[in-house]
Amino acid sequence: MEWWRGVDRDLSGIPHALVGAAASNAYMAPRMTADLDVAVVVRDLARAEALLAGCGYERLGDLNMSLDPQLTGSRWRTPAGEYVDIIGIGHRWAATAIAEAQGAPWHGLPVMPIPYLVLMKLISSRAVDTADLQRVLGAASEQQWLEVRDLVFRLRPQDLEDLDALRQIGLWERDQASR
Repeated sequence: MEWWRGVDRDLSGIPHALVGAAASNAYMAPRMTADLDVAVVVRDLARAEALLAGCGYERLGDLNMSLDPQLTGSRWRTPAGEYVDIIGIGHRWAATAIAEAQGAPWHGLPVMPIPYLVLMKLISSRAVDTADLQRVLGAASEQQWLEVRDLVFRLRPQDLEDLDALRQIGLWERDQASR
């Protein structure tokens, strides 16, 4: 996590939030990850990239965000060799989500609040994100679950049936693990 703090410091001055596996680890039993995913509001993406370049990061290329045209970004390598993905979010909820992350740090790092993290993982639809969703939703408190469900109902109602199924699988998995 120390190198994650370095990325956080290098992006100081630009509101940002951890997303991806690092953020999921704030809400579930941790899993290993080879990179750090950091979200910014799309209007701040160029400034964030300029900050990374100024700190000696190497730009490796654009991210493939073809599932959602409101997401864009790039992959970077830190001077020490770690990988960082910078994701610009163009959705109307992005500024709210990132602002909320600033007020609820996890180990001193801004982490995407659980409702918005779930929303991003639903959007990405990758297998690893679906597995994360099961674990995150299974470990969520009743209050967190209601907040997640409310946000998905408002912004992606087409995903409610899948969301409910993922929560149930996560609860079953958690119940099995506690035996």
